[in-house]
Amino acid sequence: MRRHIKSFREYLDILNKQGDLQKYSQEVDPHLEIGAISRYVIEQRLPMAVMDNIKGYPDYSMTTGVLACSSFFTHPYSRMATALGFDPFIHPLEMIKELGGFSHEKRVKPVKINSPGFMKNVIEGDKVDLFNIPCPYLHQGDGGDYLNTIGTMVVKTPDNRWTNWHICRVMRVDKNHLTVWTRQHQHFAMIHEEWKKLNKKMPFAIALAPEPAVTAISGIRVPAEVDEADVLGGWFGEGIEVATSPGGKLEVPASCEMVIEGEMSIDTLHEEGPFGEYHGYLLADKCNELVGEVLTIAHVDKPVIGTIPAGKPLDDDHAIIGIGGSSTFTLALKEAGMPVLDAWMAPETALHLLVVRVKPEWQQQYKNVHEFIDALEAAILSSPMSYVIAHALVIDTDIDPTHPGDVLWAWSSRVHPETGTRITKPRYITDMPPVFTPAERKIHKARLAIHVGLLGANPNSAKDPVLPCGFNTLYPQALKEKVIAAFSSQTSGRKA
Repeated sequence: MRRHIKSFREYLDILNKQGDLQKYSQEVDPHLEIGAISRYVIEQRLPMAVMDNIKGYPDYSMTTGVLACSSFFTHPYSRMATALGFDPFIHPLEMIKELGGFSHEKRVKPVKINSPGFMKNVIEGDKVDLFNIPCPYLHQGDGGDYLNTIGTMVVKTPDNRWTNWHICRVMRVDKNHLTVWTRQHQHFAMIHEEWKKLNKKMPFAIALAPEPAVTAISGIRVPAEVDEADVLGGWFGEGIEVATSPGGKLEVPASCEMVIEGEMSIDTLHEEGPFGEYHGYLLADKCNELVGEVLTIAHVDKPVIGTIPAGKPLDDDHAIIGIGGSSTFTLALKEAGMPVLDAWMAPETALHLLVVRVKPEWQQQYKNVHEFIDALEAAILSSPMSYVIAHALVIDTDIDPTHPGDVLWAWSSRVHPETGTRITKPRYITDMPPVFTPAERKIHKARLAIHVGLLGANPNSAKDPVLPCGFNTLYPQALKEKVIAAFSSQTSGRKA
């Protein structure tokens, strides 16, 4: 059975024992300073910072980099691994291999408990005031203070058949109103549409700082009509604990430090943004988003909550979506019959690049490289995660896609500058990344570039073979194992 960490504080204790957590006790200002500290800690790959002296909020602590890349140089995804019950030093490709069947495993319904910790302090009615919660202004240029950037939004369909957990950005509007950024392809929007058709407001709850696996799955795409709680229960082999929300309309992760509950309007909108985002830029874009009214707040004593000042890689967005999206792509391509080893959404590229490793069998399965890329293009574009990427790099199995140096070498030395790139037909995209034009983002349509870096793609490759020259390709296996063992003490778990 996988190790199941059942609270956010237990997770912090584990990171502390791993040497990947630090306390920051100097006073910090929610206006920009929390954002600046968070960006610095994340970009420098320092241990997760727990800020326990927030100006104006003595009863709160905030963390940053909850599931961002860790301070272990050789094991950057140890936080995601720990959260999902893996050995913290598992290779990310092994992690996505196991996660490939994540949503197809036997599902286990959640277990309901009656006295969750978050019910210790309940605030409702006229006493609700979002200004009593630290709500940081994270980037210079943001359109407001952001109440949520890594908490789990909980909504369900009117007929109770489907409950969705997902991460979304939530901006405070006033003491009891907020806005939620959402788009039509997201499950939140699909469920809201069902309530709208009934002319009813949609109940919502934001679960802040739940057990870490809840945060992870809230950022991993699970098929529509499937409850993340059921998938997570199947993953751990035991039901996830849930509890009735303080307002009584939803079931939320019982482990969370705080619940903010209310109702989403049917069609009332408010200006939201701009906000620095996962693609690494702060655009001038503003948009009108749905307004929610907060009716109840409940929390444990002295809650510890998280935040992400999203931006350039590598932060939580890139680690969570990178690992989850890679498993989704890998499974989709294999189910389409593609001879792929794996597919990696490179977090260092802010998820813009998909690196697909192809087995040598492609040359036996297809007449030529053009026929193969035709089939691969169709499989990539049909994947539920294709809307995120702008480029796909197709390479041989000698390349480690998680190693940026390997990827750059393969791209620059194997993709022919004239004939090595294919531009696909337009497909659905998210409207966030500035790599696409404003016109493309407005209509949610843009093309994908597929770069072919297969050594066997050259018609003369059989007559003039090219052999990669490196440790993994030129030496006998027994000798490699001897060398690895001799230097293992110098390479295991090095700090960044």
